[in-house]
Amino acid sequence: MRPNNFPTIRIAQLVSLYHLHQNLFPKLMQVSKIEDFYSLISVSISSFWQSHYTFDTISKKSIKQLTKSFIDLLIINTIIPLKFVYEKSRGGVDEVEIISVLNQLKPEKNSIISKFETLKVVSKSAFDTQSLLELKNNYCAPKRCLECAIGNAVLSEK
Repeated sequence: MRPNNFPTIRIAQLVSLYHLHQNLFPKLMQVSKIEDFYSLISVSISSFWQSHYTFDTISKKSIKQLTKSFIDLLIINTIIPLKFVYEKSRGGVDEVEIISVLNQLKPEKNSIISKFETLKVVSKSAFDTQSLLELKNNYCAPKRCLECAIGNAVLSEK
């Protein structure tokens, strides 16, 4: 685990976020532009944590901010699902808005997406990579290749 990902640092960042936005949930539910998510979630931590990674040891001072890629992961894996469930519980989901947010995000980079890239499947946004992850989990992993368009194309190549 890298020092900036230490639980103490992540908790300090969460505390700073809650301190800055005491009504964070309603603000997150209203945001629909990616730039607004970045400005809402970007926070700096207290001066204590700028020179510590744990409570005990002083370290070299550094600014420990959330990176853009980490915020993207938060949006994809936490905020969008939360927004979907919240809107569904209130009677209606704005799928267009949710898909729009995913289309505004850069494609994820992970081992599963890299394997799709070797098959020349190109992802242009997080919407594409989330779709590919869904395909992998629901078709590739349970070996339902013949029911999948990509699986059929790969298997029929010679």
